[in-house]
Amino acid sequence: MGPTEKSDFLSTLPGVLIGWGLPTAAMLLAIGVPHPVRTWVWVGALIWMGTACLWNAHRCKRRHCF
Repeated sequence: MGPTEKSDFLSTLPGVLIGWGLPTAAMLLAIGVPHPVRTWVWVGALIWMGTACLWNAHRCKRRHCF
């Protein structure tokens, strides 16, 4: 395991679940929820995922992240 792989969130199941799985699940569960609540769940989930992506890019420094 190289230094890039070790610091990459996508190389571990917990990293994937926390960074992208939980927000995706929240977005899917919010589909049947009334409009204002659904909107804020989606906004929060997308901010969470974007932050995880940027943090991962900063940590692993892989080219595709930038």
